[in-house]
Amino acid sequence: MQPQALPSVDDLTPDELNAQARECLQRGMFDEAHQLVIASLQKGKTATALRLMGNLLYTRRDMRNAIVSFNEALSLDKHDHASMAMLAEVYFAMGDVACAGYSMMAMTEKPAEFRYKERFVHFANSMAFTEYSPLIENAIVECLKTPGLDCGPLHPLWYNTFSLNPDFRSLYKTYSSADPVSRQKSSGFKRMLGAFTGNAPSGYVFFDAENFKAAKDLKPLLRPFFVLGLKNLLVQSLPFEEFLVCLRTRLLDEAEAPELLPLVAALAGYCFQTRYIFPVTAAEQNKVSALQALLESGAAAGNGWQVCRYACYAPLYRLKNAAAIADALASVPDVADVVRGQVLDYLALQEMADQIPTITRIEPGVSAAVRNQYEEFPYPLWKAKPGNVTDEVAGAPLKKKGAKILVAGCGTGSEAVQAAMAFPESIILGVDLSRTSLAYGALKAREFNLTNIEFAQGDILNLSSIDRTFDGIFSAGVLHHMEDPVKGWKVLTGLLNPGGLMRVSLYSETARQNIVKAHDIIRKGGYAHTAEGMKAFRQDSPRLLPWEVFHEIARAEDYYQLAMYRDMLFHVQEHRFDLLKIRDIMAGLGLKFLRMNVSNSLIEKFRAAYPDDPDGTDLAHWHDFEQKHPDTFICMYQFWCQKT
Repeated sequence: MQPQALPSVDDLTPDELNAQARECLQRGMFDEAHQLVIASLQKGKTATALRLMGNLLYTRRDMRNAIVSFNEALSLDKHDHASMAMLAEVYFAMGDVACAGYSMMAMTEKPAEFRYKERFVHFANSMAFTEYSPLIENAIVECLKTPGLDCGPLHPLWYNTFSLNPDFRSLYKTYSSADPVSRQKSSGFKRMLGAFTGNAPSGYVFFDAENFKAAKDLKPLLRPFFVLGLKNLLVQSLPFEEFLVCLRTRLLDEAEAPELLPLVAALAGYCFQTRYIFPVTAAEQNKVSALQALLESGAAAGNGWQVCRYACYAPLYRLKNAAAIADALASVPDVADVVRGQVLDYLALQEMADQIPTITRIEPGVSAAVRNQYEEFPYPLWKAKPGNVTDEVAGAPLKKKGAKILVAGCGTGSEAVQAAMAFPESIILGVDLSRTSLAYGALKAREFNLTNIEFAQGDILNLSSIDRTFDGIFSAGVLHHMEDPVKGWKVLTGLLNPGGLMRVSLYSETARQNIVKAHDIIRKGGYAHTAEGMKAFRQDSPRLLPWEVFHEIARAEDYYQLAMYRDMLFHVQEHRFDLLKIRDIMAGLGLKFLRMNVSNSLIEKFRAAYPDDPDGTDLAHWHDFEQKHPDTFICMYQFWCQKT
């Protein structure tokens, strides 16, 4: 029987042509899609056909004509949120802040579309404004109110908007070291500037604490924008941190004010998120100790104001009657979030930790010390579903049904959960030294209803004893914290099936030079690897570190959260590598380097420098590239390799 002939484009309606064009686009058949869209437009212009044409032009990087096509679609249908969203993508690709406006338009037109909010959050990192925009503020609030949305990347735009909003100006003012007027006005300027060693920082921004102390009214801080920001974000700004320190001190001294309860509860959540990294004066500590005695006596166990003020300085789970306090306040607005996060979630974490199986013994020495570190400071404490950072090309073989993947040193489970979502038909085993970290990951996996993942306590050095092999092994930021990284890497290679894939992340010697300088000063200063020792160095570091070293460290997210700060500067063990050394290690282990796991923009920059190596498979080229661009791997090297 002859197959039935497909109808020609002349026999198809515009809707049918558009549907087929959309399918061709999804399958990467761009020439066929183009012919179908042209045929549809010839039968009459519609917003759908014009939007499809815009998508095609965007795919071909013809940004100017893509903009024309999307705008023409909007002229026919002013509610075409999909065209608005695509215009945001086009302008973002062009580095134009107009992406913010179109992204907000799409969100406004279809508020229930989660994807539009995700993209706005993604764009936020590239947005900075010099004038306050209530539209931007409203868009940020909508994102912060959306359950399950990872709003972390919003923090620079949130802070930018907060700084520009005139309603906050009475409470939050900053001044620059480059401003001679500010130098004259501030009695504290010389003290703060004198904290820095080396050259005085030009244009460094300081918080005006004197202005804050003179302000009478805290009610502007009750705006949803501010309260939701404290609940959801970690702001990487020293002036803002000093502002919060002053705010916390003021609220500790404030007479009970029920109208300010949402503010003190939000601040309690923020301080808990930082793991109480802020400095505390002796006078404050005396008041907090008295408050602790009052709460533990039971006299104020049901008083949300007192509980939240204490929770700004120490976690509630440390109180002897923490469970009773949680029961009393579990349904009180604003306070309920605090007791849930600081008591109920903590109790659930301990219960889950007791259920985590142990599959190997933990070696004494470095392994035991690293375990103890992460028992005290689990890291990272992530919230929303992690994004898919898997290289679709390199990781494609792991999409097969039943693929076995080991996440070695999975910590609190972010990478393991991400793998379980990226490879839904695989079987994931997450292994770590720390039960508390594993429990956190297990609870998050349960929250996201992931059934293809299990967690177990074990030491990489002893994993050969579990009698299992894997098609893929992920190990991010783990091997460089072992006493002998090559020995650990060899164990993992032995667990990998022939042809299996490995994704590894390691510290760069080149990129961490300033961190090494800080390590040396910490060691010479005898700072203890305790919360008190870390806080002491953090207070002293502007005085002890050269300005350029301090500035780089203070720009990092890790500077603003105690567990992350420890991981960055006070880890019990750290090794660093260069790419030529990594190349030699892999050769000795029988591993073939495949590709770097880097952004598209970085690979394009690399290709421009090494056109004869478009896939970036020569580590000597990457080594040379890093010497010319030392900050390229400021986080870590992350790359794919394969067992030969």
